[in-house]
Amino acid sequence: MHAHDPNPARSARLRSVKKFERVVNFYSVSAKTVGELQARVRASPIEHLGERSPRTLWAYECGYDAGLFHHGCEPLVDELAYGLNDWVRARVRFADEHASRINAYACVSASSYALLLAADETEALAAYLDLWNQALR
Repeated sequence: MHAHDPNPARSARLRSVKKFERVVNFYSVSAKTVGELQARVRASPIEHLGERSPRTLWAYECGYDAGLFHHGCEPLVDELAYGLNDWVRARVRFADEHASRINAYACVSASSYALLLAADETEALAAYLDLWNQALR
């Protein structure tokens, strides 16, 4: 059984203050931009993604952003305004026999292109992050 709380209003304020402190602490160590988040991923992909692959990076960024929202923090700032896939598509040239397909360019994303450039998933993650950095310039 719980003891009777002689001052429930004070207890509610203390819980509110503790929650606010957790949010402030969370936000102070959280990444503020996609670039900062990707730098953390590059340094420790297993810790953040659970694997070394660009396939899970988008889901990770979305989940991270949702966590920020859940804690009442500002959303991630995407320095490319979600334009990385468009940047990659503008630089990919298909051979004539593939260029005529209606969906050829629609299926090209930064992660699929990085996978094409690399020998394995680990190299593909590095290639994806390099593409992102090139697009920023």
